[in-house]
Amino acid sequence: MNSKDAEPETPQWDFEKSVAQTVKLQIKLLLRYVDKTVKNKEEKRNRYLLPLKYLFCYAEKSGLQDILKMEMAQEEEFASLLRMHIAELNINSKSFIAFCRKTLFLEAKGINWEATVTNLNLGTIRIKQTYIKEFLKHLEEKKKAITVIDVSLVKEYFDKLSMQRIGPQSYNNKVRAVTIFLQYLQVKDYINHFTIPVFFYKNKS
Repeated sequence: MNSKDAEPETPQWDFEKSVAQTVKLQIKLLLRYVDKTVKNKEEKRNRYLLPLKYLFCYAEKSGLQDILKMEMAQEEEFASLLRMHIAELNINSKSFIAFCRKTLFLEAKGINWEATVTNLNLGTIRIKQTYIKEFLKHLEEKKKAITVIDVSLVKEYFDKLSMQRIGPQSYNNKVRAVTIFLQYLQVKDYINHFTIPVFFYKNKS
């Protein structure tokens, strides 16, 4: 038996198969992204193309309608399919599905507001957006631009939050959202780098 014969049999790309149109479009987008970004041929084949083929195969057999909306039971079924056919490649199915979701969410022309991506859904994003808007409104009231923010302004806002009649969990969530927002701005060099007083969050906890 030569090496070619030893390779595991894999499903073929047949976009005429009875697979949900949404899934077909998602698979095609993922294929384009992988082809564009992954240059190593072996990595491309083993880590992306083979799992994508089996995801396409799973969609046909299960009737999956949308990769972004895969439920836990469906993820486990897909993981079993990978273990059955390409266990030797040791593919982490959860990481692969997370990659698919993230790529589809970021590369799509329109945002799928019902998608679950990296443990966030639309409801969570909206709430965090509200918390950040409250913080920006505070800066506006102080006639301060976000670009000149410093630790004293952040501390002042956290003090203001602590005086509100909100529960500890709500306080924690607001502080966490603002902290992550500020860290992002610092990483992007949109604001000056300073130590964000997260000890307020810790004390409240």
